[in-house]
Formats: sequence, structure tokens, C-alpha cells
Amino acid sequence: MGGALTGECDFTITNTSSVPTNLTVVAANFTSGSDMSTNINTSTASTTTTPGTTAYEMQSYFTGQASTNWTPCWNTTGGAVSYSNLAATTNITFGLLYKDQTNAWTGGIAGQFTVTVYVSAH
Repeated sequence: MGGALTGECDFTITNTSSVPTNLTVVAANFTSGSDMSTNINTSTASTTTTPGTTAYEMQSYFTGQASTNWTPCWNTTGGAVSYSNLAATTNITFGLLYKDQTNAWTGGIAGQFTVTVYVSAH
């Protein structure tokens, strides 16, 4: 996919504080299911964007961003900031792009993982 997906942003974050904030989106490894998939972005140095046989990749995007600015969601805290300097008392919409593992899902039991948005002062 290319270009901004403004019409597909599904979540809204509102900064109700009095200071600008940074947002970091983290997508954990699967915690259940018969086909346990892991997030390929395992550290802040990881730049892989192609899923493997048992691994997925996720990116976050925010309203108005071009696809070249989408940020990989790391599977640990301390990853790259997904959106920088969200002004106080404003909001932004964002979405997630999930790239599935490359092998077939064979187990038949749905998997589950958690996506967390961390907020820090800018």
C-alpha cells in the first residue's frame, strides 16, 4: 500500500494533558492460539518489514502521514516513537497495518496478541 490512509484510521487518541506528548505503539508476540506468531521487530535496531514463516509485522500510521513515515511497532517498550509532539488538548487518529506470517495457519485455534500505546512527555 502506498500513500496516507487517512480514511482508514480507526482509533482516536486525545491528549487531555497540558503538555505535548509522544506516542509509541508496541505490538507483542502472540500469547495464545495454535500457531504462535512473533513480531519480527524485536528491538529498536530492527528494520525488517517482511514477515517470516511464523512471524508477523505491524506498522502504525497517523492521519496525514505518507507510507514512508509509517513506524514499525516493536514488540518491546523503548522502540521508536510512532508520533511525536501531539499538542496539548488535541487529538489524532491512527491505524495499524498488519502483515501476516507467510506460512499457512494450520492449528484452527485463534491467536491473540496485545497492542499498547505508550505516552510520554515530548
